[in-house]
Amino acid sequence: MIVDDRIVFCISLKSASNATDWPRVCQMLETTVTTIQRSTSKLFHIVIAGHEMPDMKNVDWDSITFLQAPFAPPGSRGKGWDKLKKRRLAAAWVKQHCLKRCRLAFADADDLISASLIDDVSKIDPAVSVVIDAGYRLDARNGDMELIADEFSRHCGSCFLPVFDKQELPDSWEDETTVFSSFDSHKEFYTTCQALDRAVMLLEVPSIIYLMNHEDSLEYAKKGMKENAVKKSLKLSQRDTILRNTFSCRYWDGVLYRV
Repeated sequence: MIVDDRIVFCISLKSASNATDWPRVCQMLETTVTTIQRSTSKLFHIVIAGHEMPDMKNVDWDSITFLQAPFAPPGSRGKGWDKLKKRRLAAAWVKQHCLKRCRLAFADADDLISASLIDDVSKIDPAVSVVIDAGYRLDARNGDMELIADEFSRHCGSCFLPVFDKQELPDSWEDETTVFSSFDSHKEFYTTCQALDRAVMLLEVPSIIYLMNHEDSLEYAKKGMKENAVKKSLKLSQRDTILRNTFSCRYWDGVLYRV
């Protein structure tokens, strides 16, 4: 498979040994994958790096590559480093399947991708990296959802679609010597591009739903539940219309389901 002509979504999946509810982790990942696979453009591939094969019965595995992590799951600490190692593992796979240059998409295993994102990005110069500047934040505890109209990357890691030349990608999960490893903090994706003199632009179309306040999120592991997380909640009718029409999902009792 050659991936130069498509967007490769790189997803780091936590280990079952670190999960509070592994079946729910798999269910959330399946919803994330479904939103990608229902994109209006099919020029994508999904690479999932994890320790255990996720149980996803209702996805098209033809567009998915699963990479088993060759290192041990983290202990009580190190979950952030685990995510970065798995991201490098996925990027090393991309390097093996890239001829010259490829666009990646950093995606978390519980966030949702809009159906139009791939088409929207395909209209952008293929040499320009993209930071998604607008998206939604949804509180898993109560279903409150709000629009973050700017600086969405301050809140969500699923906001970066970088372009890398083949030689800028790592050779393995252990390889931290390449340009790829300069991009580790989602709050700094845009400024890192600028510092490296790389072409970058902001995409102002709300394209991601960031799911927060569930016990298997990395944010929860670091900070616990965040009170008053959503400041300006949309009306339920607005939320449900956006979920259905833009993300092919619905919310029910703390869980996002595909529709």
